[in-house]
Amino acid sequence: MTARSVQLLQTWTPKLTSTEHPSHPRRILLKTAKIRASYRGKEAIANVLFDEGADQSFVTKRFAKSLNANVHNTERLKLKSFTNLQADYTSVPATLLQLHTRYGKRILIDLLCVEGICNVTSEIANLRYLQGLPLAHPISDESVISIDILIGADRYWDFIGNRVVRGPGPTANTSHDPELPCDIVYMYDRIISEQLESNYIEQVNEDDNTEGHYLPHRAVKRDSDTTPIRVVYDCSATGGLGQPSLNDCLDTGPSLLNGLTAILLRFRSNPVALTSDIEKAFLQIRLHPDDRKHTKFLWLSDVNDVNSDFVTYQFSSVLFGATCSPFILNATVKTLVMTILTCQLQLPINLRDDMYVDDVITGCRDTSEASTILQRREQTIRYSRF
Repeated sequence: MTARSVQLLQTWTPKLTSTEHPSHPRRILLKTAKIRASYRGKEAIANVLFDEGADQSFVTKRFAKSLNANVHNTERLKLKSFTNLQADYTSVPATLLQLHTRYGKRILIDLLCVEGICNVTSEIANLRYLQGLPLAHPISDESVISIDILIGADRYWDFIGNRVVRGPGPTANTSHDPELPCDIVYMYDRIISEQLESNYIEQVNEDDNTEGHYLPHRAVKRDSDTTPIRVVYDCSATGGLGQPSLNDCLDTGPSLLNGLTAILLRFRSNPVALTSDIEKAFLQIRLHPDDRKHTKFLWLSDVNDVNSDFVTYQFSSVLFGATCSPFILNATVKTLVMTILTCQLQLPINLRDDMYVDDVITGCRDTSEASTILQRREQTIRYSRF
């Protein structure tokens, strides 16, 4: 445990209610947002202030207590402000909270617990150039906001983007979540249709909603011209306190991964490098029919009508995101390798030792050997059906 000195701006001082100066009647608005925070399943909405002038991030003890958040560490700090430059070292407790973005991402953040942070002004209803924007802190009748969490310079850029909306008064910054394409619904529908055609998912014709589990899903932006989004199924989502997620009910299984250091050392010892991967590796493993009801999800029956009835689908393959999927994939690959060796088929490469998840990282002596490996690989793939 080391002692550190933490610099804070004026916004830290609990006595201040705004940054307005008597000789300057114009309001100075600070970056704030309403963000859902959670600790071990218990959730609450926090008023968050983004302050790049603070070295660290903080949470009020009152808000941490409302989530029953435990202290995991204590740091010895000097909490300096304009009115307290000669502060002595004091022990400050710390806790870990999850902050939920609007796109479903959860950011784990280490926060120092303090008695109070500050109150800030919130008067933006008359700022016309900000109207129509999906503000992270929605317009309300509140003129003063009590801050629950302060995000300092240590985590500031995890949340704040680069685009600025300017006007004659306060400016607005974009959040760090990516901007999704405007025709996202049609892209989403195309991906689900392709999964259906590939038999990765199947439609549930007579759905019993009292059995199984329903997965929430969302789009995540990709740097790709052909597939600018991918659909992510959240196996860790819960319906609330006391309602387990799918991953809470699954056994992770033992780790069957090969040692990455050994793989890389063998890889670098070869004059010719060879790399490959199994395309859609998880989805190529069939899921037992009895287990499919636990991977159900809903989608629109008519993509042109967002108010149309939902259709229920379920996975017929192992899905990426389930806590047991890495074990199932590794166990499947190792079983296939042993089956191939038992049938006295010659493996073109050492799949047993030079594979990490779905990636093959290996090499050979020369290009002639590489060509031979490529020819033998086709035989192995046809036999294993990967």
